[in-house]
Amino acid sequence: MLTRFMALILFSSSLPTFAAEEVRLAWAQSIQCPPISGCYRHERTFGIIEVKNLAFEKVVEVAYKTPWTGTEWITTKATYHAPANDGYEAWAFEAAGPVEAFAIAYSVAGTTYWDNNQGQNYQNKRYGIDLHLDEARPLAVTSAHMSGDDRIWIDLAVDGRYANGHPVQVQLEEGDQVLTLEAEYKETYPSGFQLWQAAVPVSEGLDVNGLLISAKAGQFLDTNYGLYYRIRR
Repeated sequence: MLTRFMALILFSSSLPTFAAEEVRLAWAQSIQCPPISGCYRHERTFGIIEVKNLAFEKVVEVAYKTPWTGTEWITTKATYHAPANDGYEAWAFEAAGPVEAFAIAYSVAGTTYWDNNQGQNYQNKRYGIDLHLDEARPLAVTSAHMSGDDRIWIDLAVDGRYANGHPVQVQLEEGDQVLTLEAEYKETYPSGFQLWQAAVPVSEGLDVNGLLISAKAGQFLDTNYGLYYRIRR
């Protein structure tokens, strides 16, 4: 459900930030298309938010701005995803359209906490793809999909500072079969985070529908909060 509101004051740099404690953006990816370009991507910003579990009843929202809303912001609700570590919960969100900037509101026990990126809001590169990662998270799987019927592609958001000296790997599990792939660096996005990618032919004998996907960089393992990633067709 989307709502609209004026938010110039709420998103100013004078707003207190609680991102290191009550609420924080784990990762996000923005996909936008240049106008009149023939681009057929699904324009959106999506990702995961982590909130401290302060009470059972809570609301997690993302407020965002698009090129055509001017000073008006739109809000969309995040949905519960999975339990996270150290008393946190993971919530998933998706904001439709070419999102230029966004911030996170977490309302619980009569108080609203904000992650507005230390007063700057999260800024997305206009007409392109951009990535955001929490400073404590060196990587996240942003996409696991098939190209036609013959190849699986796994896209990773990686903090380049951490990738130096650490192999970036993807692990595919199906029953007793485990396949480890070395990911390759592809490009660096405007935010400074990098796209890495791994690919494997389906002819390896993997059951695509039962495939469990995880990723690793150094000692950091991303298993999607224990749910693992699945192939999106």
